Amino acid sequence: MTDRTAAPIPAHTGNRGRGRIRPRLLAVVFVFLAASVVQASAKGSYETLVRLLDAGRYDEARTFAADVAASQQARAFNRQFIEALIAKHERHFARAASLMQELLDRDPSQAQLRFELAHVYFLMADDDRARYHFEYLRQTVHSPQVSAACERFLHIIRNRRRWSLNAAIGFAPSTNINDGTLSDTVLIGGVPFVSSNAAQSGVGLSWALNGSYRFDPDPRWALRIGGSLTGENYRTSRFDTLRSQVFAQVEHDFAAWHGAAGISVDRTMTGWHGYSTGAGPYLSFRKDLGRAGLLSGQVSWKARRYDRISAYDGSEARAGLSYRRILSPRLSLGVSAAASKISTQKGFTSYTGLKSGLTVDYLYNADYLLHAEASHEVRLYEANFPLTGKERVDEWTSVGGGVTFRSLAYKGYVPRIDYSYELVRSNVDLFDRSTHSVRLGISKRY
Repeated sequence: MTDRTAAPIPAHTGNRGRGRIRPRLLAVVFVFLAASVVQASAKGSYETLVRLLDAGRYDEARTFAADVAASQQARAFNRQFIEALIAKHERHFARAASLMQELLDRDPSQAQLRFELAHVYFLMADDDRARYHFEYLRQTVHSPQVSAACERFLHIIRNRRRWSLNAAIGFAPSTNINDGTLSDTVLIGGVPFVSSNAAQSGVGLSWALNGSYRFDPDPRWALRIGGSLTGENYRTSRFDTLRSQVFAQVEHDFAAWHGAAGISVDRTMTGWHGYSTGAGPYLSFRKDLGRAGLLSGQVSWKARRYDRISAYDGSEARAGLSYRRILSPRLSLGVSAAASKISTQKGFTSYTGLKSGLTVDYLYNADYLLHAEASHEVRLYEANFPLTGKERVDEWTSVGGGVTFRSLAYKGYVPRIDYSYELVRSNVDLFDRSTHSVRLGISKRY
């Protein structure tokens, strides 16, 4: 008997005929809800349902799916799922996606349902949503056949859209918009100094825009160019910031690895005046570990020049490693480690930094996605700070949390609110900092 539980092969989306949309699920809904159905019977039932749908005998398919349900809950689930399959078979993709998304929100552990939803988004050419679900499945499913099917879909999605464009906007109240000191007066070497940069509160508008375009000279090689703009704007313009970056990189895929080498140039402005410029090469990689998670890293070097403080001119070398794993359909965890080496004209402004971080995402229910993060960094400076007779040491600690309001999503854009607290403690009082900030914005998230 042919194995009808295998994942579907990507169909040619240009064919508008009804016969091309065969509902070849990993397993039909009753396979994973009606536990009393034995495997051989399940396969036979699945084939029966496929024949009914292909023949347009929808009422019989509805009755059949209800009869094999083992409980009232399963019957309700089957009823809605069959309506979604019928809508898909009739090419009413928006309705099919809506019905499936509602079911998945109730129970995100249904891998078969998620695959079918991803396929519907694929047929709608909603590549961002389709990519999200296929990548999620690739990291969570046990079946090699399903993983291979996800890879094929992702390959098609990658080839049919070479550009990317993302934007976000929000309000960002903060207790320290100027990165100022904790108090007006600080002690340096036992001598009191009046700080001209005490912390000031304010409410700003934050925004971000980034995009890229990819050229494919070869199936495994690509050239990507892109850029980004990010900024914060306040009522007092001298606190405004604007950061721009452009890059060009060569990419190569080999097995489950993805590597890139490129060069980037960035420009930072504060108060609409030039602040600094950096340029240099970088190397990055990403390794798909399947159900074991996703590993990525980057090494970079930049020459850095400052418009008004030439003593800061020098270079910065950075290396980082991050790991992310989906622990359950509701919980994902990320950890990171990074090192940096900042070299300037003066030893007391040159330092080595070591940083670690943790991020957690938890799907509380269909409406709320919760976020939490924490990080800690130590910066060890190379020379004694003037007047103190000691080498400066800073410790940066940050914690935060947020909520994504999934029920308010519109075309993939959702509102999100985040709170963060950052504390900087230094053995030189001038550099003590603390910031409470809230960010309310809209971004793309599924």
